[in-house]
Amino acid sequence: MYSCAPSNYSPQILGSSYVWIDYHSTIKDIKIGDLRIRHVRTNDSSCNKGFDDVIELDGTINNDATIVIEKILKEINNGVGKCVIGSQPISTIISLNSDGGYLVEGIALGKIFRKYGVTTILYKNQKCRSACSTAFFGGKYRDMVENALLMMHSPYLDQGYSIKCASNNEAKILKEYYKEMLGNDVGKLLYNRTMQYCSKSDGWELNPDAAKILGILN
Repeated sequence: MYSCAPSNYSPQILGSSYVWIDYHSTIKDIKIGDLRIRHVRTNDSSCNKGFDDVIELDGTINNDATIVIEKILKEINNGVGKCVIGSQPISTIISLNSDGGYLVEGIALGKIFRKYGVTTILYKNQKCRSACSTAFFGGKYRDMVENALLMMHSPYLDQGYSIKCASNNEAKILKEYYKEMLGNDVGKLLYNRTMQYCSKSDGWELNPDAAKILGILN
């Protein structure tokens, strides 16, 4: 579905050096502030009918992201262009490149991902930090490629001159979300490591091999 080779016809994946191979069309290219969301379709010879649907998210995880992506996912699921293999529609791919955003929106977006059974992927050069990683865990299927980076840290309140680390209530919400999305054992491990970092810029960073051995990828 993707390639590092340049192409005169295929768009480059947002935040990555890869381009989409077997590119068919761009359905939507939405820009709201520093957020960009693009819906791309690619040809897939294994489909009985339809195309592979991909949603690319590049920018801040906020209320705009959750609203727009759920609308696109509804359109994909209710439309006639979705790839079907046998009698089974395939999972929509979500590509993520973001420095983060609001925890509550990261959780909301992750729950939308799980509701629609999407595949979350980080491609080469993409970075998914903070609330983006929270959303990433909502994918029913999760993958990372080459030098992609996942980073987690404790939720905090930015007070300008300083930060206030997560309250007990915020911490509990995050822990329960991790366990819901990743299972009890992986969720608790992830939560305990995440909460060791309360910083605007620092966090627990994982590459694809680390994420795989810890049970985050599937």
